[in-house]
Amino acid sequence: MFSNVLVKIRDFFRIKIPSVWKKLGKIQKILCIIIVLLVFLITTVVVFRCAFAPHSASRLCFDKYELGASRIDGINEAAKRDYVKGGTAYYQFTKAQMESLRNFYENSSSMQICVRITLEKCGELEYEQVLKEAKPFYFGFLSRNDFDSEGKFSNENTDRIFCGTDLRNLVMAEQDFTFDVSLALKNDIEDDGIPYGAFVSSSLPVRIGDFHVGQAKVGFDFTSEVPLFAVSPNGGNFAESGDIDFTGASLVFSADNTSQTLMPKISVAISSAQAEKNSSPEKPVDVVCHVNAGGEKLLFHQYRKENEVVIQTSLLKTPFCRFVYESYPKAFRKILMEENEGKLLPRTKGKLLEPVPTDPGLLPGFKNVRWRDSEYELYKWDRFPSVLIFDTRDYVVQDQFFKRLAFFAEKARYKGTVHPDEVIKDFHGFNAYDFSSQTMASFFNAVDKSQVILNEKEKILKEILLRNGVILSTSDGYVAGSGAVISLSLQIPYGTRYSLCAHELFHGLFFIDEEFRNVSGAAFGSIDSNSYDFVIGYFKSQPQLGYDTDDEYLMTNEFMAYVMQQHLDRVGKYFVHLGNRGSVISYMPELCQWVRGNNGVTFEDTGRFFESYVNDRWGLACGRVGMIVR
Repeated sequence: MFSNVLVKIRDFFRIKIPSVWKKLGKIQKILCIIIVLLVFLITTVVVFRCAFAPHSASRLCFDKYELGASRIDGINEAAKRDYVKGGTAYYQFTKAQMESLRNFYENSSSMQICVRITLEKCGELEYEQVLKEAKPFYFGFLSRNDFDSEGKFSNENTDRIFCGTDLRNLVMAEQDFTFDVSLALKNDIEDDGIPYGAFVSSSLPVRIGDFHVGQAKVGFDFTSEVPLFAVSPNGGNFAESGDIDFTGASLVFSADNTSQTLMPKISVAISSAQAEKNSSPEKPVDVVCHVNAGGEKLLFHQYRKENEVVIQTSLLKTPFCRFVYESYPKAFRKILMEENEGKLLPRTKGKLLEPVPTDPGLLPGFKNVRWRDSEYELYKWDRFPSVLIFDTRDYVVQDQFFKRLAFFAEKARYKGTVHPDEVIKDFHGFNAYDFSSQTMASFFNAVDKSQVILNEKEKILKEILLRNGVILSTSDGYVAGSGAVISLSLQIPYGTRYSLCAHELFHGLFFIDEEFRNVSGAAFGSIDSNSYDFVIGYFKSQPQLGYDTDDEYLMTNEFMAYVMQQHLDRVGKYFVHLGNRGSVISYMPELCQWVRGNNGVTFEDTGRFFESYVNDRWGLACGRVGMIVR
């Protein structure tokens, strides 16, 4: 059957067409020839355009902008093939893409362009050859100066911003390596400063993927599925374990917290590998990674579980500096500077409602105030975000927030009642404060039933608690949500801030974690009677504290915090110091002599028990509530 079809087709072209052609007139024949030529010409143009189309396989995509991905024009063959080996691929953004880039830049607080690169494996034999000499890679932008007046690429401009690396740091013999590399834009460029295109140059074979536009970042991130190397607008080198240069990040991010701008944060992820290697369940070892940040040494504590912490650059002496590794550089899986959320901007002067996340290790001793508000700053513990941290300008501001609440919560003879200003104005609250969500819900319920009028700071406090879910408003009044509040003040003496920060934040953990409360209760209940009586006697001997010593919950919480507020090697000495105070000796001379006689060994043993527990669960220690120490 198939052969019969072929015969009919042959006969059609050999017999029918010539027969028909002979019957056509002269004009008809001319029209047929013109039609055939037009069909041939159109087909040729289509084939030519398809064969020499400018589009590459790479697309330009926008992370937070409503625009579909569109293909980028490839200027040369390498770009059209999206493959480079010992050369450079040049890309040009279309007019529509340029307009979208301008819109994104104008409507975003920062911008970067990122490209995905796959570095091909080289095989065992070639790998040894590759390692013998540098193998450069570059990624950068093309500007207006790279194109002539007619929009054609000239390739004569050498004044380009780009970043690069030696691919020997990344290439592998056994498998391909895919990574993202981004270059941020300055935050003050003119319209013609928007990139007109991009280029990728590589001495080793690489495949070029899509280009992504998003919020700017600087640093690196190996915790994501595809590793990221992010470079600031002035360009520079990037590598797997090289120092991190944040000096150029000031071209992207704000250098101060204002009503319109926020300073960036740095997210740091620390591997657990070295801690696991050096530790055992019986003998945990605190492995410390040292980084020099602009002359300021930061100590990062490795935990036996990989963890991520947040540094607010507003807490660093030099926010935009070079991070230089001084030990265990490969322990860091991520050091990435990025924007804080826009919702953290203060909407009303004098009122901060949204807390900024931070590791609390940088709070003690900090005096260089770059706060969002001149009177107080509001943080949340990055690892335990339901714990809110108030840092106030002085004791006056702190008391405006918390003094009335403290008398309601803890002060003997005042506890359980909301007192007007004239009753408590001449009394001292505390140098630092801590409150559970249950206590604060009870306080505001009591306020509603009283005739007391709250001051402005207390009204702000209630708004903060409601906004962050620490207390909840119901038809029956306020109920406990989740979380706790602690407060420090810059007026606290420099050295004391260290111990009070640990003291208050361990209170915060006590409030939010039932198991920790149970462990603390067991520890306090199991100490010998002399130690127990000494603790209770100390609190009774200090009338300025005003603690209700009949409140077992309060006493357990305070005992835990007094033990854990200093380093383990100082716990025994601290309680001997308490036993040497004149006011304490006059109240219980024999117990003071007993504590001095055994050098506070009971309390040191309790501290060792507490430290073992918090280290195993959270990687913390006596006197240390942060994973970072300044």
